[in-house]
Amino acid sequence: MPVASDDDAIAATPALEQLLVLSRRHAAPLMLAVIPAFAEPALARRLATEPNVTPVQHGWAHANHGVPGAAKSELGPERPPAQVLGELGRGSLAL
Repeated sequence: MPVASDDDAIAATPALEQLLVLSRRHAAPLMLAVIPAFAEPALARRLATEPNVTPVQHGWAHANHGVPGAAKSELGPERPPAQVLGELGRGSLAL
């Protein structure tokens, strides 16, 4: 399982808690990029109590399918469109 970076939520973490506190304190709406393939159920439970937070799908598994030496690409033309759309559909249902 990949480790989430600063823009890839998969778990309820101390860093996420800090972000949620800031969002509440400043009444700032927050869109949180979530990697559906690895998102833990605890993340969904935690976000369910935050009315100003909207989880948004960040690809499917955040895997690079690009050709070596090229820019990273999860959803590019390197794979069949049906496969890419299937993953996006699964991710949409997971959010």
